[in-house]
This record gives sequence, C-alpha cells and structure tokens, in this order.
Amino acid sequence: MLHYKFFEFGCQRESFLECLLHLFHEGLFSEMISVV
Repeated sequence: MLHYKFFEFGCQRESFLECLLHLFHEGLFSEMISVV
C-alpha cells in the first residue's frame, strides 16, 4: 500500500521529505473523508 502510494506520487522525482508530506496530508484527508 505504502509503496503503491509512493509510486502514485512519483516520489522518484520529488524529494523524499516532500513525498512524505504528501503522503501524510493525503492520509489525513482520506481518513477524515472516510469518517465523515
């Protein structure tokens, strides 16, 4: 799942930290949407 997300965001192009931030925000928003 995590690896899929990494490829989904194209982390090989972005910086690692930025990629983690994207994953973090995406995860938060998805969970919030799921709860709501």
